[in-house]
Amino acid sequence: MAGFGEALHRILSQVHALEAEAVPVAEACGRVLAEHVLAPLDLPPCDRAAVDGYALRAEDVASASEHSPVRLRLRERVAAGELPADEVAPGECVQVTTGSVLPPGADAVALVERVRLENGHVLVSEPIGRYQGVHLRGEEVRRGERVLEAGRRLSPRDVGVLAGMGVARVVAVRKPRVGLIVTGRELLPPEEKAHPAKTYDANTYALVAELESLGCEVSFCSRCGDSFEEVERSLEEALEVSDAVVATGGTGIGSLNLSIKMQREFAQDVLPFLLQRRGRLLVYGVRSVPGKPLAFGFVDGKPVFALPGWPLSAVVTYHFYVKPALRKMMGMAEVRRLVAVLASEVEKEPEVTKFAPVRLRRGRRLVAEPLPMPKPPSAARAFRALANADALALVPEGVERLEAGEAVEVEPLAR
Repeated sequence: MAGFGEALHRILSQVHALEAEAVPVAEACGRVLAEHVLAPLDLPPCDRAAVDGYALRAEDVASASEHSPVRLRLRERVAAGELPADEVAPGECVQVTTGSVLPPGADAVALVERVRLENGHVLVSEPIGRYQGVHLRGEEVRRGERVLEAGRRLSPRDVGVLAGMGVARVVAVRKPRVGLIVTGRELLPPEEKAHPAKTYDANTYALVAELESLGCEVSFCSRCGDSFEEVERSLEEALEVSDAVVATGGTGIGSLNLSIKMQREFAQDVLPFLLQRRGRLLVYGVRSVPGKPLAFGFVDGKPVFALPGWPLSAVVTYHFYVKPALRKMMGMAEVRRLVAVLASEVEKEPEVTKFAPVRLRRGRRLVAEPLPMPKPPSAARAFRALANADALALVPEGVERLEAGEAVEVEPLAR
């Protein structure tokens, strides 16, 4: 049985980023860039008016004052999206709006509120500095400049930047297609009537939401029974259409319908047995709470994660083992955990790593407030505690107790 760090290393050392593909910028939000984006043009592409007003030659108004305003002939009006017809000659000006191309010959813009109009002329009562009220060509971005780095997950703001530079397509890492298998003959979809011998299925809905919020495509989703044949059939179907498979249940002692030989070898764990028989089993059990029954391996060259069936355990192990692997497949950089101080003590067995739901408070320091949890073995079932948490604290192996005020690593649940 591996420790947390060793298990995570085994997983991350075996998964790699997927291939890149061209993506329309309108569909690129949430995708991870596989290549740097270089500016295809200067921004702005030419000198432009930064304000509504009058484009003029700064030297013409260098001596302007309230008592001796400079009188300029108004030549034309240039709106945003139009090209000026002529050059601004000495003693002339052109009316412009924000974003208008600055007419040739002009090198400043007087604010419309700071001038007076009189018989087709503009009276300027103060000096206007050169390039005042002007956005110069390339002031924001120079052509060929690196604008966005490879490995960046594109935000809505990034999409706006790309579109604003005239970038129609980007090269991004392909979205992982993830198959989800939730095992358990006792599971009931939420739209069905409650039954005393049944349990409502939380894992399917929680994990689909987790996968989609990360940016994965859920390519297969199946709720199946515990039998070896059902699980194997679902695994085969998922592998056909997926880059990775996540399954819950079938990892702890108690799975049914295995032969005596299988029970002796794998303590009735269906999914680890399938990983061993069909491919490579690299992780089988982890010294962590929750998450001890975790298994990981490869079938048909594709990573398969077998998570515990209890909802809290499934979601916690997803965050600490599956999510980092999927992020790597998406081309994302590793995310460093935050460090917080505990608001109250946390206890555990020293031989395991504990993942404790906490609520974070931000002030002068980041404070992690542990949430009440039932004692084992019921702790694995306490899904409601996770709904009230915004992070998971990692209490490492070898530590029996962390006191209030001590530092602890935390993994935010929403990032």
